[in-house]
Amino acid sequence: PQHTMRFTLTFALLSLLFLGCSRRDAKLSEQITGTWTLNDKFETKLSADGSFVSHWALSNKSLTYQGTWKIQDGGMVSTLTNCIADGTTNFERVGSVDHFAIIRADSTGLVFSNNNQMISLTRK
Repeated sequence: PQHTMRFTLTFALLSLLFLGCSRRDAKLSEQITGTWTLNDKFETKLSADGSFVSHWALSNKSLTYQGTWKIQDGGMVSTLTNCIADGTTNFERVGSVDHFAIIRADSTGLVFSNNNQMISLTRK
C-alpha cells in the first residue's frame, strides 16, 4: 500500500511538471512564430506549422535554409531539410539538427544562443 501511494504521488508530480512544461513550450512557440531579422543581411520566418525559411545575403554570397522547428523544454530544436547556396561552399548540411537556448522572446525581440554565441533578432 505504501509503495503504491509513493508511486501514485510520484506519477502525479511528474504529470504536473510535464503539463507545465508543455504549456510553457506552447506559449513560447506562439511568441516566436513570425519573421525576424538581423542587420538587413539575415531574415528567418518561423511558421506556425513548424517550418522555417532562413536567408542570408552578402554582396556576392547567399544562403537559404529550409527546415522544421519546435520548442522543446524551453529551447528551440531545428532540423535542416534543404539548403540553397550561391557563391559559397561554407554551409550546414541537410539533416543537421541544432539546439538553441532561448534567452528572451517578446513582441519585438528574440535572443538565443547556439554554441555559446548570442544572437539577437528583431521582429519584422
